[in-house]
Amino acid sequence: ASDTYTGQGRIYKWTGGEFTFLQDVLVTGATHIDHFEARGQHFLVLGNQWKDGTNSIAVAAEASICRWDGSRFRAYSTLSTSAARHVRVAVLSGEIFLVAANSQTGTVAMFQIIEPAVFRHFRFKPLKTFSGTGPSIGRFELYHRGNRVTCRGWKQNKPLHAAKAFMSGPRTGFNDPWGPDKAIDDSTSTAWAANEPAALVITLDRPRAVDSFLFDTRGIPHPDRRPVSWFLEGWDG
Repeated sequence: ASDTYTGQGRIYKWTGGEFTFLQDVLVTGATHIDHFEARGQHFLVLGNQWKDGTNSIAVAAEASICRWDGSRFRAYSTLSTSAARHVRVAVLSGEIFLVAANSQTGTVAMFQIIEPAVFRHFRFKPLKTFSGTGPSIGRFELYHRGNRVTCRGWKQNKPLHAAKAFMSGPRTGFNDPWGPDKAIDDSTSTAWAANEPAALVITLDRPRAVDSFLFDTRGIPHPDRRPVSWFLEGWDG
């Protein structure tokens, strides 16, 4: 494979009178960079778009995050993006969101950075949708330091971590074709959908640490059912 897309992103530091070279960071076809602060620490998110595949064929790259350790930025984690052309950090009511525009799939992925927590059960509760009707999402994932905690496709023989999805609230309208397990079934052409307000409940095989989550709306039957506000909570038992 060639190294067409692999390179170094150069970081400069303001020293009071000028910018001086600080360090290089590994990038793969990066087109955008942004900064955010969480829990008193500073991070850079790098929008890597393409990386070198076999036979010099470019494949979609994942965005990466670097954390400041007091003297330099070091690799911290990755984000499950697909050739992100643009990444952006948004702070809303004190909450931190990372938004990536995926050029390969033509979708927008949203990650929310949360305080690290260790629970076995997590409830994702959409509070409002575009249409005001029941919610629908195509994919939901929990992460810890960039590693996926929930297993998309928990029914497979060898899942990453056994996880099951349930729905709380009215069960009228959509049945199994739009059931809650479709949010973690490793498919971008299926979706969870509910006719009335409902929550998606994820049960893991055991309590696990989580510090961010993602959902997108690929495959949903009605785009106006996309959530516009929500909360996530966890518990044991």
